[in-house]
Formats: sequence, structure tokens, C-alpha cells
Amino acid sequence: MSFSDKPIQPTTQEYEFTSSVAHFGFTEQGGFQTVHSEPAPYCGILHRRAVMEYENQHRMLANGVPSLVPLLVARLPERFKFNKEDMGIVISLSEEKEPFRLHLIHFGENELREQEHKYYTDLRRSLGIKGNILDEKTRLQTINALSGQIGRLIHDFSAIGLYRHSGGWEDLSFCVRNKQVFLVDLDSSLLLSELPACVRPLQIIRDLSSSIHKLLNMFYFPTLIDKYNFSNLVAYDLISKLLSAYFPNSQAGKIKSIADRFWNFFAPHLFLMKRNLDQISNESGIEQRKTFKVDDEIFFTLSLLNLFPLYEESDLNSIYPSEFSMDDLKERSSVFLGERHQYVDYLLADI
Repeated sequence: MSFSDKPIQPTTQEYEFTSSVAHFGFTEQGGFQTVHSEPAPYCGILHRRAVMEYENQHRMLANGVPSLVPLLVARLPERFKFNKEDMGIVISLSEEKEPFRLHLIHFGENELREQEHKYYTDLRRSLGIKGNILDEKTRLQTINALSGQIGRLIHDFSAIGLYRHSGGWEDLSFCVRNKQVFLVDLDSSLLLSELPACVRPLQIIRDLSSSIHKLLNMFYFPTLIDKYNFSNLVAYDLISKLLSAYFPNSQAGKIKSIADRFWNFFAPHLFLMKRNLDQISNESGIEQRKTFKVDDEIFFTLSLLNLFPLYEESDLNSIYPSEFSMDDLKERSSVFLGERHQYVDYLLADI
């Protein structure tokens, strides 16, 4: 990540990566489907998306959910158009003076610059965690503590009526002074009230699933694969920590069983990456690396079914009650995945 004292000039060129990535989503009837993000400008933002960012930040702060503080939205001059739409800017304030995002804390020795290292050392100390942040177990202890905060944050994001946030650590920051994680990048978040009632619980669980997916995805990033021992990942059980904060009234044993299914699904992919580290660590190995990653369609379908029992007994279900049963969701999974659903059914056999 690089920073500059000079603002980066927005462009009207398309950021092609955004519209090329497939996401797990839903039809208006609650069927499972693959969706794509709308095209977006490189180093820029549409004016209507800037307004969404501002309004979502305001909604979160008004409901006591940590976020940036919205200051103003402006429309860019007429020459800045993207797909014939006006572009804009949104200016927000932060209580944290450093610009770093949480995903960098996963990285080990020689990956953090001096300024980043100091920030994450201050972060660790603010949480009362001892040890060197470059040490694997110190990082896992820190990530574990942060995962608890993130679980609660994603829960509260849904509880106040918002959906569509990746939960990725690159979209999260931490205020050292307040000892608190807060959400950033809210320009794509929307209101649950605008969805059909049957889809609202599905989108809520999807947001939680995304946060788990992004957490696991970090651990087989090429420069991180040899920085973490799988036994330590399971011992610190970051997924259980996140789920326990999200579902504080659920039994610990039930949460542990659900977290274990995620680890069991993830482990073969992690070890496949480790075995082929030399081949996937350079640019020529990018395509091969993609074939070793978890199948996102299977992951999100598995996650939805795996987490559904916890959702049914949660406070969120009383706000956004599910109109579907587990059998209904399994039927939708079968239609969406075809033969691959047999694997999901096998992993969930004890539910």
C-alpha cells in the first residue's frame, strides 16, 4: 500500500476488476444466483455512490455503530463523467490519524514498513496484548481479539437495516485511542427495507459469510502461506471468536461445531497452496493459484446453510424473520449447485 501527500486525481476510466468479479447473490424470490458489481471509475466514485457513503455513515453513527464521520458530498465538474453519470467526492472525518486498514496486521516479518509496524504495535498494546507483533502467535492473539469486535460490528450493521458490506479487513480500520474497530467503504451498502422480506435474512447471513470468507482468504495469500501454522489457526479459532460475538446467546459448543465445518472445508485448499507455494508465488502462477482456492459458490452456499441454525435463534431473526426452512434452503442449494450440492450436503450431514 502506498500513500502520497498529494490527492490522487480521479479518472473516468473503468476499474475493470470491479465488474469482472462474480458474487453470490439472490433473486427476488430467494433463489441463489451469481451477480456482478456495477462498473466503477478508477480512482473515482459516482456522485450517487458518494451520497450513499455519506448517508450510510450518518445512519451508522446515529445508531451508535462505529464509522467515519460524514462531512460533505460534492459533485465533480462536468468533465468528470462515467457512463454518462456525474462523479463526485465524499469527505469523511476519522478519530484515527493513521490511514492504515486492518488487513495489514496479518502480515509477518519484513512485510510491514516502519510506520505500519508502529501503528500495529500501538494497536496491540491498546488491546492489552503483549509480545512482538511480528510473532505469529502474537498476531493470532491480536486477530482473535479484533475478530470479536468485527463480529459484533457486522451484526450491528445488519441490525440497523443495512446490507452489502464485504467484511474484508481491507474495509475495516481501528481507532487506537478508542480501542475500536470501525467500518469504511460504505458506498455500496443498501437498505434491507428495499428488499423483498424473504431475501432480507439471506442477505444478512451473506454479509456474515463474506466476513468469514475474507478472513480465511487472507491465510493463503502467497506471502502469508508460510507465516501461519494451521494448528495454530485452529487453536486460536478465529471463526468461533467472530461467531460468538455475532451470536452472543448461542451455545459455545454449537458455535464450535459450525466453525469446525469451515476449517474442515478450508484446510485442503490451504495445504494445496502450501505444497505448490513455489509455483504460485510469482506472476506466472496467478492463474494456477486461482484453481487452488475454495469454490466461492460452494463456500457461500455451505456458509448460508451452516449459519442458518444460529440465525434462527438470534435476535436478528426476530427483526427479519426467515420465511424459509432449512429444507427450503437445501432445495435452492441443489438447484444452484447441481451435482456439487452433494458435497455441501455431505459436509452438513450432522445438522
